[in-house]
Amino acid sequence: MVEQNIPLQESFAPEVAAALIDLAQLAQQTGSTTIESVDAVANKMLSRLLVLCSAQRGAVFLGVDESLQFELHSLHHKIFRALALHGVNDEEAHALLSAFPIGNASV
Repeated sequence: MVEQNIPLQESFAPEVAAALIDLAQLAQQTGSTTIESVDAVANKMLSRLLVLCSAQRGAVFLGVDESLQFELHSLHHKIFRALALHGVNDEEAHALLSAFPIGNASV
């Protein structure tokens, strides 16, 4: 987890601004893309976030309505679906996610 309330160093400001612009453009693409292409857009978003954070692996989860997910085994699996993965498999990503409090909306 990233520590909250850290002042942004001015040297990082252009890099963060560029990443936000890239992510906003990718988000706009999702509105005009087919369902089959959403995974590709999610993978591009994750790749951009990994570069920004200098991370080697990561995951993007999509929150799903838990009332629609009756047959899944874990509470985290009911609430989150892995949308994009890089350097981590689905089971490992959910295992890492389970370390966070389920009620924490900032996860």
